[in-house]
Amino acid sequence: MSKEAIALCLKKGENISLITDDRLAYIVSDRMRVQKLLLLDLVVELVASRLMSSALAEEIVRATEPRYSGGFIAHTLKILERGDRKCLV
Repeated sequence: MSKEAIALCLKKGENISLITDDRLAYIVSDRMRVQKLLLLDLVVELVASRLMSSALAEEIVRATEPRYSGGFIAHTLKILERGDRKCLV
């Protein structure tokens, strides 16, 4: 699935981004110079843009916990809580 998504991004050009929670897909897309965001970053962006509630974002982040190491989840929850990307846990 990730391979096809990366290929589609390459075909569509600059105005498209890959959204993934797959570490290998993220690395490969980086090497292929495909614009990308981790799913957690997309959730943060949606909250910052007021397109998603913080409560729903927290629910999504907690649901994806098995896909990420603990540091990613804790940091994303802190960002959502404080609204500051520069915060460290």
